[in-house]
Amino acid sequence: MEKRVAIIGAGMSGLLACKYILEKGFDPIVFEATESVGGLWKHTIESTKLQNAKESYQFSDLPRRRSVSSHTEALEYLESYACHFGIIPYIKFHSRVVSIDYIGEPYAEMESWDLWGGTGKPFGSRGKWHIRVQDSKCCSTEVHQVEFVVLCIGRFRGVPNIPEFPPNQGPEMFSGKVIQVSAAELIRRKRIAIVGSQKTALYIAAECANANELLVHKPSETFLLKFLATILSHLRWGISKFAESYLRWKLPLKKYGLWNLRVNNLSAIFKKQIVHPQIPQLAIIGYAEGFSGLIGFEVRSQWLAHFLDGKVALPSIKEMEKDVIVWENSMKQYAGRYLQRSCLGSIYIWYNDQLCKDMGCEHKRKKGIFAEYFQPYEPADYAGITSKRMMKTD
Repeated sequence: MEKRVAIIGAGMSGLLACKYILEKGFDPIVFEATESVGGLWKHTIESTKLQNAKESYQFSDLPRRRSVSSHTEALEYLESYACHFGIIPYIKFHSRVVSIDYIGEPYAEMESWDLWGGTGKPFGSRGKWHIRVQDSKCCSTEVHQVEFVVLCIGRFRGVPNIPEFPPNQGPEMFSGKVIQVSAAELIRRKRIAIVGSQKTALYIAAECANANELLVHKPSETFLLKFLATILSHLRWGISKFAESYLRWKLPLKKYGLWNLRVNNLSAIFKKQIVHPQIPQLAIIGYAEGFSGLIGFEVRSQWLAHFLDGKVALPSIKEMEKDVIVWENSMKQYAGRYLQRSCLGSIYIWYNDQLCKDMGCEHKRKKGIFAEYFQPYEPADYAGITSKRMMKTD
């Protein structure tokens, strides 16, 4: 049986999946809709920067050179990784995947399976994935057939996730422009309201401040302007809280359901956050998040490479579904109503331990008891677990 593998997306998770699958002797093909690698980092605004220390946000086998990186430097780092490990030749750029269809066993037969894919193996069923790919340059379309698909399209794809509003309760009630991200020419010399207060909101606020020279020291400024900027900069928190209270009072956001706006997506919980019990010959890398997405993506990619190589055994579908329920209940305990947007932040070390155990690797990666219990885990701790398997110890 042929063992052709397709990877959709050449962002961070796609590059990792390709690198580790290559190490197992496969010949993957990577479909990337744009002209270069980088994924989400290609679409961030200029003020976006890495918020992690160098040691916690780097590939295990290609260290970063600087602790603080702009979005441009982060993109260059991903490009250097692709070049260093010879991933570029396996990527088809300007190739947008329009659809994927599983063609194989009848649905009734698939429902009767006790094991994932009928055999519990990555290439055990008779089916194939038909991938419809459009060339973004000439708009021609072709269909590729593969035995296994790895989705690496992340949580934030190119299609805007626009919520549906009841009549007369949406953007039409707002007389200004509604945009998803800021653009320098659109925001210059304008009064801007930013809905939200998390990371993206802060980046956009910085972008707006730079475009409008708000509370920013300038060369040759007078003493009075410098004094005012310095004083007012310390009052930003108080001003922001006052502005928030004013907006709550002045604008009927809550009345129209806009204050705590959330979009509920249909989200399937996957075994190990990688494979779905009912979908054969398909894996997902890069959807579940953590404090440092890179470290999670890399360990999952190594697990997937072991699985494709026949070194990881899956339990029955019933056992997988039971595990999914336990996993979902655990996520509900700490994520509450934010389950659909939840990440693995609070349990990512335990989660990586489970993947290491599946691969037959030592899950306690530190040297010494003190380091194991008191030092944070970093990508370098998981280096080389696909090239050599360590003896398991309790």
